[in-house]
Amino acid sequence: MKKYLYICCLYLLTSFYTHAQEKNTPYKSIAHKSTYVTIFDQLQDKEQLHINFTSTGCFHSVKEIMTIEKENDVYYVVFKESRKMLTSIDIKAIQKFEKGLTRAHDYGCTTIDTYLITYNGRQQMISDGGCRWNGYYDLKKALGFDE
Repeated sequence: MKKYLYICCLYLLTSFYTHAQEKNTPYKSIAHKSTYVTIFDQLQDKEQLHINFTSTGCFHSVKEIMTIEKENDVYYVVFKESRKMLTSIDIKAIQKFEKGLTRAHDYGCTTIDTYLITYNGRQQMISDGGCRWNGYYDLKKALGFDE
């Protein structure tokens, strides 16, 4: 256990050193935030947007999948065994989450959240190791799936 804790602490110190060196580096971005059209906004009837979320750290490991669907111009979210029709407030939360992904960065924390976004056969992986943004957990809470 001591060895494991030592490794985590060493990783943390290394991350802070890397962060200090890169503090003037802009966030890794999937798109310019002012012109970014969310994938959610591009959904056509009978299409799905999959959010595969993985979070790993010194003392935890989480894997979850959330699916957004559009059927007959109505949006749904599927999470675990639940399927919920989305309200306009839910839709705004999803759009906020997706735009938040554009500000994710991959340094500074022992916890790394990884998002694999799949739409129309294309995949995009975004990692966030900054410990400042809890986008997936905020989205789950906004959609009523907090545990």
